[in-house]
Amino acid sequence: MLPHMVGIFVLQLASGTGAPVNAWLVSFDPDAFRGRGGAEFTHDPSKAKRFVDAAAAWAYWKTPSKVRPFRPDGQANRPLTAYTVSIQPLPDVVVH
Repeated sequence: MLPHMVGIFVLQLASGTGAPVNAWLVSFDPDAFRGRGGAEFTHDPSKAKRFVDAAAAWAYWKTPSKVRPFRPDGQANRPLTAYTVSIQPLPDVVVH
């Protein structure tokens, strides 16, 4: 039996501003938009980026930008942490 995979479910911006996202993360590029990051989301969990466990998903969530490694306040620039997320189990995907 294969281990159950998990995904990153994006709730909203951590600041609480803007409309809720309420979608699964499909892809993320921390260097897009000059280090501000770019993400793609889906409402279909079968299209979500899959991780072997929660630790791998959390590590991905904290991925820093290489083109702008620090924010103006001197803290690490981890663009995906601008979102409040939940690590959740994903349905098994059957490959034919």
